[in-house]
Amino acid sequence: MGLEVGRQATAKPQPAHDLLAAGCALSLAVLAAVAAFTESPLAWDGSHYLFRLINETSIFVPFHRYTAAAWQAPAVVAWWLTGSLAACRFIYCATLAGVPLLAFAASWWMLRERKPSDDLLAWVAVGVTFPTLPAQIFFVAESVQALQLSWPLIVAAAVTPTRARVGFASVWTAALFFLHPFSALGIGAAALVALRNANLARRRRLIAAAVLTATAVARVLWLDAVESQRVSRGAHALLRFFRAGAPMLANMLILVALSLVVVAAVTERPRLARAGRFAAAACGVVAAFLLVSFYVDPSQWRAAYLARYSLPLLAVPTFGLFLASHWLGNRRRAASPGASLRLAALAACALVAFAVSYQSITWSKTATRVLSSFPPGCSDGAKVTRLPRQARMLNHWSISPLSLVRGINDSAAPVLIHKGTCANVACSGRYWASPHHRVGVSATPFEALSSVIESPTYRSACASSFVGERPPTH
Repeated sequence: MGLEVGRQATAKPQPAHDLLAAGCALSLAVLAAVAAFTESPLAWDGSHYLFRLINETSIFVPFHRYTAAAWQAPAVVAWWLTGSLAACRFIYCATLAGVPLLAFAASWWMLRERKPSDDLLAWVAVGVTFPTLPAQIFFVAESVQALQLSWPLIVAAAVTPTRARVGFASVWTAALFFLHPFSALGIGAAALVALRNANLARRRRLIAAAVLTATAVARVLWLDAVESQRVSRGAHALLRFFRAGAPMLANMLILVALSLVVVAAVTERPRLARAGRFAAAACGVVAAFLLVSFYVDPSQWRAAYLARYSLPLLAVPTFGLFLASHWLGNRRRAASPGASLRLAALAACALVAFAVSYQSITWSKTATRVLSSFPPGCSDGAKVTRLPRQARMLNHWSISPLSLVRGINDSAAPVLIHKGTCANVACSGRYWASPHHRVGVSATPFEALSSVIESPTYRSACASSFVGERPPTH
């Protein structure tokens, strides 16, 4: 990007800096481990991605989001080498669950020699966890990944450029471009950071900012019809997901707390600074209580996959607060949130690790209970079974591939095949694609579901609900 090459003097990290890095990395590692062993990345679309990957023995890339292939490649290789569904499933889940840790680790790699008073790593920890928490359990969502993986690029735009960092920033920008439209937000924030990078000459700052801005604009313009429709659902999804009120209030309180931390850092009045930090701590405690109360009740987040559309409503203010803190810190070297922000970052990582781990365990137990509650031996097309009330989080069109990738591949076993609270049971290798159309097959469920997906009636069938309707008899 036309950046000049230099080398920043090495600064030995202090214990506070080490504690931040170790604490956040540990929290994100725990989150990844719990998600991998509970297989929660299979929730919703995640199981469909893995089903396509195994069934076609190749990478499944939707909507030209080619960077998503990086998370699937290890699972494809495992399937080629072992043919083990369990090994492929675990590697697939572990790779997706490790994305937040990857974003934090890549940022730390570029900041490991920075001064301990530098707040960049704390902002990275906040940015990787807080704005994406509402949809973090939806690990396969490229929108979540794009917002988290934007932070290493922001860091690269803020530090002294070296050849390694310039190369990293170039590759990372390209990867973000082909991941999700929301990456334009992070790339745009990186452009604003590069514009104020004191380690660059003015001309090169302008070139770097111009290149990043052009990339962000190009990503916004490069939308197909489906992506445009989905991106526009943000406000509607926010109202649906935050209908309980507590998450909306909690997120607003966290934004207020971060704002107070920034204000307390730049004010010249000690009393005002202390009052700001106290108020920020109070907001944080109340927000944590509300979030814990929300996430321990599975009925509140059973449709968490919808929250991915509304993530910019949290990510944009977070980017804005970071830019304000970063710019003010450049103007006044003494202005730094310091310990307050590091404590907030540690708290955010711990809270997200707890919330998502609890979600993962709850989802796994529910999936196991529901998928084991449909015994084989029912008569073909003659039985309609409703999903249990406690299993509403599985009320999604992907329940069919979920049952298959979890190991149900017996032609005599029932496999759920449609969207809705009513579950048509597929028996003896025959799958019902809609109340008025059926797709007959004589193979295993894996092969049968593949045939159904390719059938012309599948999409229209999955777009409707079959509550109370019985498939036609022969």
